[in-house]
Amino acid sequence: MLKAKSNLFVLANPAADHDKSGGPGLHLKDSESMGKPDTNSPTRDAVGARLLQAASRRVLVVDDNEDAAQSTAELLRLFGHEVFIAHEGSKALAERARLKPDVVLLDISLPDIDGYEVARRMRGDADQQAMVLVAMTGWGNEEDKQKANDAGFDQHWVKPVSIDKLKDIGALTHRHP
Repeated sequence: MLKAKSNLFVLANPAADHDKSGGPGLHLKDSESMGKPDTNSPTRDAVGARLLQAASRRVLVVDDNEDAAQSTAELLRLFGHEVFIAHEGSKALAERARLKPDVVLLDISLPDIDGYEVARRMRGDADQQAMVLVAMTGWGNEEDKQKANDAGFDQHWVKPVSIDKLKDIGALTHRHP
């Protein structure tokens, strides 16, 4: 979790500067030496451009691992999305009805209702059929991908999910009828 929070800090703080002495590590500037942000920084420009390109989405993250859910949510918020978290399938169904999310990132192994059943129930609700359902799981063989597709998922992502996939969540589209 500490590594994830460190990575979040670096992504969120362009003033973080790699060690220029050639040594490994990261040196952070204190607030007095930072002055005004460097608006010409290539890192700042690249991150800003990506954030502006991505359409802001309402995202529901469903994972029984609280640290994983929180880390994913923090990254998605950093990328400009409105994010909500549920740790159980039944809570996800209730939140989906209340929030009407554009995207649901759904773990398969949940304590009460598995993610496949949650996806089937979400797809069964007529007003939610256009949302993008993404399976996020540690299982990634062809049979697992087919089960996810059959349950109504639009995407199947194997954990750990790359930051690039999370950055591009605004471009995801629904593909199930």
